Amino acid sequence: MTNKPAVSLLNVRGRVLLILAIHGHKTTQSEIANMAGVHFQHVNRALKELTKSGILKRTRVGRRSFYRSVKPLSECGRPDAELLAQVAGLDMVGGSN
Repeated sequence: MTNKPAVSLLNVRGRVLLILAIHGHKTTQSEIANMAGVHFQHVNRALKELTKSGILKRTRVGRRSFYRSVKPLSECGRPDAELLAQVAGLDMVGGSN
């Protein structure tokens, strides 16, 4: 019998937002992709969409881009990010703080 892939309750944009909420602006796109379990290009697309929609703000320092949420999760009426990450099945332990 084959193993079925794990099912996530959040799409890539939701995972990216959670990872940024927990790990802040120090996280690279490749680290976000590893934590979210998706390809780097999916994270890149999600970051562009979230920035264009005004949810994230992008700041460039030299060749690097840093992203931050315009509003903290607590101000958006969202549950605690750690709890939501556990429910979504994201591995938040391995990332950098």
